[in-house]
Amino acid sequence: MSAFVRPSLSASLWLALASGLCPVAASSMSDAPDRPKLVILITVDQLRGDMLTRFEDRFEGGFKTLLDEGTLYTSAHYPYATTFTAVGHATLATGSFPIDHGIVGNNWWNIESGTEMYCVQDAHHGQSPANLTTTTLGDELMLATGGAARSFSISVKDRAAILPGGYYGKAFWYQRDGQFGWSTYYGADLPQWLQDFNARDIASDCVGESWELLRPVESYVFKSQDDRPYESGDRLGKTFPHPLGSSKSEVHALVKYTPYGDVLLAELAKALIEAEKLGQKDGTDFLAISFSASDYVGHTFGPNSLEAEDNLLRLDRTIGGLLTFLDESVGRDQILIALSADHGVDAIPAHRIAAREGHPPHIDLEVSACDDPCTMAGRIVGEELMRQANEYLKQQFQIDRELIIAFKDPGFYLDPKKTGELDVAVIERLLADWALSKHSIARAFTRTDLLMGNVPSDPVATRVVGSFHPERSANVTIVQRSGWYLWEGAGGIYAAMHGSPYNYDTHVPIVIFGAGTPKGRSARPVTPLDIAPTLANRLGILAPSGSSGEVLVESIPSRN
Repeated sequence: MSAFVRPSLSASLWLALASGLCPVAASSMSDAPDRPKLVILITVDQLRGDMLTRFEDRFEGGFKTLLDEGTLYTSAHYPYATTFTAVGHATLATGSFPIDHGIVGNNWWNIESGTEMYCVQDAHHGQSPANLTTTTLGDELMLATGGAARSFSISVKDRAAILPGGYYGKAFWYQRDGQFGWSTYYGADLPQWLQDFNARDIASDCVGESWELLRPVESYVFKSQDDRPYESGDRLGKTFPHPLGSSKSEVHALVKYTPYGDVLLAELAKALIEAEKLGQKDGTDFLAISFSASDYVGHTFGPNSLEAEDNLLRLDRTIGGLLTFLDESVGRDQILIALSADHGVDAIPAHRIAAREGHPPHIDLEVSACDDPCTMAGRIVGEELMRQANEYLKQQFQIDRELIIAFKDPGFYLDPKKTGELDVAVIERLLADWALSKHSIARAFTRTDLLMGNVPSDPVATRVVGSFHPERSANVTIVQRSGWYLWEGAGGIYAAMHGSPYNYDTHVPIVIFGAGTPKGRSARPVTPLDIAPTLANRLGILAPSGSSGEVLVESIPSRN
């Protein structure tokens, strides 16, 4: 691999909603045990690093408890460029870079098979952690206890459940029919408690209901951001209230795009903890919970929207209800929680333009997809970029075959069956230089240069190096300009996007809470890679096999 160097560093849903209104009752943690009974990794999909502190005075539930009583890190950044859901969840669970955990994106191109690879795709079981190439925290806990510890992972998204669950844990995720399930990797039949939970069909309580504002509209920061032409209203409409559907099938399809998807997941967590008696037996158990609504809402309406703000306030309430349940069922001094996010998010490009111009631009998503040097933000469509690039390479080499077989954000994959006698390094260089001729593209890195370590040492380049995997990454990796939206296909589903090496995508919060964790805040630069080794240190076990993180020392209880 030559000179490649890793960089340094609901009985009803509505009752469930109301149950989290009050913060967890305070209790003394002075007698906290050395090892907690239950470790919980909470991931809030697309929770950018500034959101907890920016809305701190508005919280009254779970976020308030965590911020008031835990250790908060305000300067946590992912040290890589591919800030996508799968990569972030793999990193949080393993404490490692993509080169070590193997997850380079939600999807990548498998050159050997000539097919697209989904991050949790498994030819034998449909979905599993087979593409993960290092152990997770839960795996190490089970190994250290001879299998006595239990490890579970849940989410609405399959990848957000499977990857944190690792090889030895059991993962459950939301299915299209409104049920939670798993794949044959974990077993043939679902546990009886989950069958019973599914039979309750809590999501159907939303039939005929709407997502309405939790508080008076005048109290919201983004009270004037409810009807913007550049939001994606295909599913829910662009303004409050947002109807969830008049039939079970409609609700089952839409619920995950609303705060009630997180409420449903929290109810699943309670059912799991109660049925499996997590944290209520000898030893320590592990549970990963990934709340996904923030990501669905953020993609649809953008982070600077009334919907995103209301969703965050409702999630505060939902987590508050979960903490109350944990306090009563397990005990505050027996629980250790780490909360973070898999990535941040950028504003909708048209919102950036509107902020500059001082008025809402009368443009839709597609009109903002331009490449004008005077444009400060816009959309880059990977499929169209690949088409143009193939035409360029045909002209350069005077050939009629297409050398690029796929564009998987953020890069071009060459087709080894088409390159033939051509020098791949030369193709890569020409392609990179062509990409750099586009105003919307700021950087381009060839596979050859990344393998040889022939890259600058600036922060953006360092993060690109941190994303690189010799077998799974693209031949040419591009980095869009700050403020520009890059995605593989055109589509109209997403209004806002993440996936860049820029601050708005890499910055996430880290909170360590419970089991004697000191109260406080630190602005020391840290990374989410530090979470897994920190939790391992608290448990007295080995950190995951590929871990590159460091212990967050400010969160370690003092021993008198």
